[in-house]
Amino acid sequence: MTDIIKKQTEILLRNVRNALLTADLEQRADGIPNSRYLYHTIHSLDKWFINPYDYTEPTGFPKDFDKLDEKFEITISREQLAEYFDIVSHKIMGYLTEITAEMLAEKPPNCKYTRLELILGQFRHAMCHVGIVMGMAMAEGKDCPQYVGVDGIYK
Repeated sequence: MTDIIKKQTEILLRNVRNALLTADLEQRADGIPNSRYLYHTIHSLDKWFINPYDYTEPTGFPKDFDKLDEKFEITISREQLAEYFDIVSHKIMGYLTEITAEMLAEKPPNCKYTRLELILGQFRHAMCHVGIVMGMAMAEGKDCPQYVGVDGIYK
């Protein structure tokens, strides 16, 4: 089971990376630029994939920048997003090398959710936001970013 989760997580992270690398970061939905949607997605993976109750906010970003209902007039760069994404991806994949099938049903320290609930919640959440970013590109008549599925790459 843990090997399946690792493989599916690699696919999930590849889809987030594809959106990060191809999105128009200034394009907006509901007044929010793609850069914020992508940061929100990466931050959520960082905070919620392992244990949101044992988490330290990343440095170098404004406080509450992950909260989409907060107004900010700044846009972070693709390079900043990619750097943060690489840190989070490495952290998640390292975590998954240590996890066992038995641990999936357990709750991390001080957490009210099982490890499996946290992981599945992030699959749902991340792909929701990747879908927003892809949908915004398609609505503007742009090519949809590459999508990776179980059987391979789709365009």
